[in-house]
Amino acid sequence: MLSAMDACLFCEIVSERRDRGAIAYQEEEVVVFPSREQRPMNQGHMLVVTRRHFRNLYDLPPALDAELLGCARRTARAVQQAFRASGTTIRQNNEPPGQDVFHVHVHVMPRHFNDGDLSAPYQTVDLATRVEQAQRLAGLMAR
Repeated sequence: MLSAMDACLFCEIVSERRDRGAIAYQEEEVVVFPSREQRPMNQGHMLVVTRRHFRNLYDLPPALDAELLGCARRTARAVQQAFRASGTTIRQNNEPPGQDVFHVHVHVMPRHFNDGDLSAPYQTVDLATRVEQAQRLAGLMAR
């Protein structure tokens, strides 16, 4: 029988068993990588994910609050620069409706004037594009 970690897409990406090269940045407890699903007008959508598997924010140990939020803040600034965005949207979902992958994560999306109201459908982004997005972000995150 598979454990929650074995069946978790994000655990596979964090451990680099899947989507090799797509990790943009790592800290002790969090990892940043591009979302596999992005809106066409918001390319560069990143996910800030805990290294260890926690189902949602309710299960996150309080000791990790500052590292997760701090990394989301640094990611937002880097996303804005890397993707020449006018701003960012940060979103975090817990349980349906909204949460599709049951591993705590924070969405950081670049925003541009006239990019709509975020109602456009998501499209799957190929691995090569996500690796390039990760590389664009990596240099800025390392500063």
